[in-house]
Amino acid sequence: MKPRYTLEQHKKLGKKIKQFRYDLTMMQVSLGNAYPHKLLVPSLNKLDYAFENLKCKLDDLVCNENKELPDKEVLSIYYGDPKRNNVNKFK
Repeated sequence: MKPRYTLEQHKKLGKKIKQFRYDLTMMQVSLGNAYPHKLLVPSLNKLDYAFENLKCKLDDLVCNENKELPDKEVLSIYYGDPKRNNVNKFK
């Protein structure tokens, strides 16, 4: 059996994923302002869907592997409140 991520590894990955999600959103806005909607939106939507699917699976894993921890601690790893998180904290 392969080793699982530790909680700390999940937290580090979660920060990177939040940063990537922020960067992807900024890229979508920038490209959307520069090019016709039909040209890039389908590709960006596929990327967004795949990324959200990955986050969901990782969230399931960290929750299942850390059942003894409070929900608030594990649920914030991949789906922290973006309004409360400063992007600079993700790095």
